[in-house]
Amino acid sequence: MDIDPTHMLARPTASPSSSTEVNDDLGKDAFMELLVAQLRNQDPLEPMDGQQMIAQLSELTGVEKLVAIEDRLGTLESIATGGANAQTPNLIGKSLTADTSGVTLGDFGGADVAFSAPSAATQITATVRNAQGFAVRTIQLGHTAPGAHQLTWDGYADDGARAPRGEYRFELHGTSESGDPVAIETRVTGVVQQVSYSKGYPELSVNGSTVVLGDVISIHQ
Repeated sequence: MDIDPTHMLARPTASPSSSTEVNDDLGKDAFMELLVAQLRNQDPLEPMDGQQMIAQLSELTGVEKLVAIEDRLGTLESIATGGANAQTPNLIGKSLTADTSGVTLGDFGGADVAFSAPSAATQITATVRNAQGFAVRTIQLGHTAPGAHQLTWDGYADDGARAPRGEYRFELHGTSESGDPVAIETRVTGVVQQVSYSKGYPELSVNGSTVVLGDVISIHQ
């Protein structure tokens, strides 16, 4: 009687143990047990093909390598995160420049973008684009004085539906009273006053704006 281990692996028998234990067993031990069972129950007149056995052993080797790679990547991620968290407080008191046009929208709440106007603008149009570049929301701002400002997007699209979680980018264009364009800058330059870990990753407070490390362009004394 031939037993197809691939078919059996596709439909494992559940046990009271956790899903993690089942996945670990199937990664190596259960695979070998199935292979041995197939050899014991094979038809002596039609023994298992050698090439098929090599293919199955190669599959086992591939599974083991993928598990090892995943474990190593998880370790490297933990080391990198810990290193970043440990070094971030050293930025307090230093000046930096960051591009705040990119934001991450979660399942709840909105997202903020910091911007500055070199001169007064009678109208500012903010366009929120998704990762594919499509316009999701257009926000009209009235008269805006020169200086630094912060715009909050509530996370909803123009059609009133909640925008899906993901990465978005702001585009801002301004117009002066005379109709001339006003260059709106989404870069923030200032001194780091505080570091927050409330969201699980470092956020820097710069001139009242929140900046994540990935947005930092340069750091200087």
